[in-house]
Amino acid sequence: MKMLKKYKLFFSRRAFIALFCLMLLTGCSLIHAGDEESEIYESSSALEAETSASFVNDDPEAEEENNSFEGEAELSEDGALEYKETHTETNESVFNREEQLGLDKTGKSTEAESGLFPYVYVEQESEYADVGKLLALSRYELLWLRSEGADYSELKNALALYDRSRKERAVSEYEEILALAREDSGDSEEFLGYQSVSTMDILMADESVLSFTEETYTYTGGAHGNSAVTGRSFDVNTGKSLELGDIVADTNALSDYIVGYLEDNYGSQGLLFEGWEEIVRGESQPCFAMGPEGLKIYYAPYFIGPYALGTVTVDVPYGEASIGFKEEYLPTEEHSVWKLDPYEELFLDIDGDGTDESIAYELSESGDNMEYRLSISDGVKSVSKGGDCGYGITDAYIMKTPKDRYVFYGEISRENDWRHLSIVDVTGLWSEEDPSNESEPWGYYEAFYGNVPVNSEKFYLSTRGDLLSTVSLIRKYAVGGDGMPVALEDEYSYENFELRAKESVPGYVLGHSGEEAFREDAIRSGSRLEAVSTDEESYVILENMDTGELIRVEINGEGWPRTIEGRAIEEYFDGLIFAG
Repeated sequence: MKMLKKYKLFFSRRAFIALFCLMLLTGCSLIHAGDEESEIYESSSALEAETSASFVNDDPEAEEENNSFEGEAELSEDGALEYKETHTETNESVFNREEQLGLDKTGKSTEAESGLFPYVYVEQESEYADVGKLLALSRYELLWLRSEGADYSELKNALALYDRSRKERAVSEYEEILALAREDSGDSEEFLGYQSVSTMDILMADESVLSFTEETYTYTGGAHGNSAVTGRSFDVNTGKSLELGDIVADTNALSDYIVGYLEDNYGSQGLLFEGWEEIVRGESQPCFAMGPEGLKIYYAPYFIGPYALGTVTVDVPYGEASIGFKEEYLPTEEHSVWKLDPYEELFLDIDGDGTDESIAYELSESGDNMEYRLSISDGVKSVSKGGDCGYGITDAYIMKTPKDRYVFYGEISRENDWRHLSIVDVTGLWSEEDPSNESEPWGYYEAFYGNVPVNSEKFYLSTRGDLLSTVSLIRKYAVGGDGMPVALEDEYSYENFELRAKESVPGYVLGHSGEEAFREDAIRSGSRLEAVSTDEESYVILENMDTGELIRVEINGEGWPRTIEGRAIEEYFDGLIFAG
């Protein structure tokens, strides 16, 4: 039996005054080809993502602690968080996943045995003049991969080299624009800071291809800046950087298709430069990336058309028989996630009538906060839904549910870079299934924090943990039948969090066969430890890096300080980090 209750949860004082950033970049380590050992990829980042604010349940009528929950949150007018929890009065697993995922009678499971999970993280450098005005800014994104079911070491090596090259290039560009800014700024109060900003867009990450684009905007004075798009595609199994000849059988037929597309959409209207066709046919390796539905060819401003035309994109569907796309690089997963950028339209058949509707959202200021409005239209009918979005939306996606419905997942940014999801049932909104229009948007207290979803049946969300320390935690999710995230794992995982025992710690040593043996000195004084996982309620799993043992340590998470058998955990460990 499930009961629906509403609670108000307020940001804890610790969380509001916390100012921390745990994204510590550690660089890449490679063993050169030719050494006796194979190449090894190490994480380019400690991936301690910015963490979200904790919540304190002040409701005295809260359910007993043995009731598991899932839920969503809404921000009320007074700034509190309205949190709707669904309590399950059983001692079974935390989630009835089959029911929540809306699985059919075949019992299809969304827990994939393999997969790539991209993580995009940001590096930034800037300098300001004495008067506080910006001189120069460099901001760029790098890519790291989580993976399951396979090693993917060659691909990770290739990405490590790509990230290293990208970082070196960004540092060099920043030094150049900073030198120009110092020279050009003078005493002018009207000087606009010089910038180089690049963003990354993951288009495919399946069992055969990883493909992404990088768009760079550079401003060093004048009426406007300049934009450029580069695309990269890799063979997931070999790490090879793919060229057009690796993907299509007939590059001449591809060139013919591109010319025809450009003529129909631009050339016939006089929008392209004279001689554009010769330029296009002369490009043996135009900039391209592989999307889930087709090949994308990119032409930068000024290459075949004026700046006002922007980047010209040619979409080549994989079904174009004359080109002959090679089978080994065609998408292996059904398209179920679409990135949605502000003010840009996405076209999907939301109601299954065979005609696409447009989906878009825009941002506006509302006092000290921002608001967003999601709109759906077919050219005649139009509906919309809006909500508060704090400092703005960092990432937004349209996700497909197991029941072929569509939902909007917008990541909202707030103070101290705390983030949460704002979720709208797009199909329900378009179909006007909720005439009162009061049930959405829903809030969900975990968020992407740089994790890029490419499949709605398997993606990661991150949150802030505070049972052992105030650190980033991740867990794998799927979009459920009702559009809400459903955890595919009972435990959260830590990422690169190490500590040391100050004295012996009581706990349960975990055996290979699943047995547990309690010892008062399960962890000996001085042991080096790595946090592995936690339920964020009553225990953590630690790995003794000296012995290789896994130990479950029970922690009382009610109140502060956290305790182990009545003693504050600070007495047991060095290296703990608590915000506040």
